[in-house]
This record gives sequence, C-alpha cells and structure tokens, in this order.
Amino acid sequence: PPSVTLQAFSASKSNQTMSTSLKNGFKPKKKRRQTEPAPLQSIKEGTQQPINWHDNVDITDVTVTWLYEAHSVLLLFIVLSVILYCTFNMHGSLQLGLQLVIFLFVAVGCLVFPAGPFQRPHPIFWRLIFSISLLYALFLLLLLSQSPDDARALLRTLFNDNSLGYPLPERSYATDCRLRFDVIWSCCDRFLLAHFLGWALKAAVIRDRTLSWVLSVLWEFIELLTAYFIPNFAECWWDQWILDVALCNAFGIELGLYVARKWHDNDPTRYRRDWLGSGIIDFRTICSKFRRLLGQFTPNTLFPMHWEPTQSIKRYLQINLFVIGAVVVDLNAFLLKLYLYIPTEHPLNVWRLGLMLLFFIVSVKQFYLFITNPKCMKLGSQLWICIVILVLELALSYKCAPDDFPAMPFINKVCLSMAGVLYLVFTYVMFRRVKHVKTN
Repeated sequence: PPSVTLQAFSASKSNQTMSTSLKNGFKPKKKRRQTEPAPLQSIKEGTQQPINWHDNVDITDVTVTWLYEAHSVLLLFIVLSVILYCTFNMHGSLQLGLQLVIFLFVAVGCLVFPAGPFQRPHPIFWRLIFSISLLYALFLLLLLSQSPDDARALLRTLFNDNSLGYPLPERSYATDCRLRFDVIWSCCDRFLLAHFLGWALKAAVIRDRTLSWVLSVLWEFIELLTAYFIPNFAECWWDQWILDVALCNAFGIELGLYVARKWHDNDPTRYRRDWLGSGIIDFRTICSKFRRLLGQFTPNTLFPMHWEPTQSIKRYLQINLFVIGAVVVDLNAFLLKLYLYIPTEHPLNVWRLGLMLLFFIVSVKQFYLFITNPKCMKLGSQLWICIVILVLELALSYKCAPDDFPAMPFINKVCLSMAGVLYLVFTYVMFRRVKHVKTN
C-alpha cells in the first residue's frame, strides 16, 4: 500500500542521513527541552562574551536611547548641588552627614556598579539595589564590630528612635490551641497574608515545585526545633501544618508557579514584542501607552528553571547550599529582631524584608546561572554580597545572643539526630543513583 511504501522510504531516508552524519564525524542533534537561551555574543564579531556577562546584561533594540545613556555630567552637577545646598543651608548633625554619605555612595554606585542579569525596569534600578546591598553589608559590619549593648545603642542613635534597643516581650501563638472558630480567627492576622504572598514570590523566582516544597516543609521543622528560644515560633499544630503549610504555603507556591508558567507562555506573543519592537512613543492611544509603561516594570521573560539536583554529586551539593542559604534568609529576620530588641511593628523589619526580597531575586538568578551554565565562570556580584550579608547577620545574632542561652530540650536533640541520619541516608541513596545513571 502507499502508506507502507511512504513509511519505508522515510525510515530508509533517516537511516541514510544518520549513517552519513556518523561517517562525517558528528552525531545528529537531539531535541532539547526549552530552557534559558545562551548568553548573547558581544558586538564585535568573533569575540566571546566577557566573564561577567551575567553581571551586566546587554540591552538590545533600545527605542528611547537617551534613557540608556550614562549622563555622568548631569549626575555630577546634581550630586554637587545637593551636597553643597544641604551642608550650607541645613543644621549640621550626625544624621545629615550619614544621609549625605549614603547619597554620594548610591549616586556613584548607580554610575559604576554592575547592573545584574535583568533588563527591566532599567539597569540603573538594579545598580541602585546593588549599592543598597553593599551599604547594608557595611552597616552590619559596623554593628558587628561593637559590643551588643553598643550595637543596640547605635541603632537607637542612628535612627533617632527610643523604641529600639530595649528588651521587649515576644508573642507566643501556642497559648490557646483549642479547635474553636474564635481561637482560629485570632491567629488569622496580616502575617497569614505575608506567608501567602511570600511563598508566591519565592515560587515565581525559584520556578521549581519540588524545591519550593522542600523549603516550605524544612522551614516548619526549623520552627519546631528553635521554638524553645524563639517565642514567635511556638505555634499550635493546626496553625503550623494547616494554616501555614496546607493553605498559605501550598496556594502561594501554586500561584507563583502558575504566574511564572503563564508569563512564559504569553511572552513570545506579547511582552517580548512590546519590549524589543516598540517603545512607548510608538503606541497611539493613552491606554496602550500606559499599558506599555506598566509592562516596563514587569519581567522581560520568565524562562523555566531546571535545577536537576540528580545530575551530578556536585549539583546535588550546590542545591543543598542553596536550600541552606534560603532558610538562613528567613531565620536571620527573627534572630535580629529578637536579639537587637527591634519591635515587631517597627518599619526596620519591613525595610529589611523588602530589600532582602530584591537581593534574593538577583542572587537566585545568578546562582542558577553559575551552577547550570558552563559559560558562567564566576559568582555574580549581587550573589557574592548576599552571601556576605547572610554570614554577617548570623554572626551579629550570635554575638548579641544572651550568655544564659537556654539548653536544647532532649526531644529536640533526638529529632535533630534523626533528621541528620535521614539526610545522610537520603544523600547516600542519591549518590548511588547518580553513579548508577552515569555508569549506564
């Protein structure tokens, strides 16, 4: 029949093509799943991308060119004008001096610091974030060089707030664990919404369901193990495993993954065309111009992220380090608040949370490129600073902890030992699996 003849002809044609390819010394290309594109080549033909290509992404097809020029002379005039006006027309104080130092540092940073791997909303925004992260690391180093009492007093002096630096009572969420509507409703505060939004953002940044759930469950176990010295972690079982994990974390993770997936699916037909092909001046109506302006503050694209912890032993250990770092980011927020005597309602907690979120977005991207892309030869600058910040925060918390630190309960020691054994067994099984896959 004609169909059989056509199938036989196509099979013989493919076999002939494969034999010709093998005879010429190369194998036919296999289809690969869609992942992040290779880094762009530099403008000059025949040259490779510089080693820090993930620190300063190339901006292509710019429609409003003056927005992406340096304007160094204008910036110099603005900086000098502001400094001279403030020093001669405002009352001198330590706060004014620190504000001007920060202003000058950030202005220089927006001019010369790396912009990171993102194009939107503008490279100067990510230079500003990097400048703030470096300032925050220097501020932590200043606090770490003081004694605990002097560090708390320095916070009180710098922010001119007498509510900082004094011992405060911590709220416990495990005082009444009855399954009653009024008791459950009393636990439904703004932190429940923060749980949901936080995990939605984390899932949209990490873009991996398994890794997000590992972080979610691991954080709840850390709360159980550290509740004996962090009163905020003392929660009822239904509050921890139902309200937090089963509701807020689960729906937040799924929402973040859904948004990332839909954003990537719609990107080739809408967002990328607006960015690469048209500027805001090319749209006719006010609504379309406003829509294009809002699109500038959204990600250019959200490519799928394939972490693949079972690819190799090295990759498995790298993912372990990422999990530890992500957990320490959240743990440091509670430790600093507890030992520096910062009230829960104080804006410092919100500022630190928002800044760490921006640092986390860039650091995750640079860490993913560092472990998955062979052309990425060094750690990203924002990732490097973020690691320094985590270590300094942890060291500051340890230094400011009281001398009469409570001893770990026996049940916590047993649970921690069992968790360590299970982790070692799981790691051994994973290593054997990786070795078996490589051998086959």
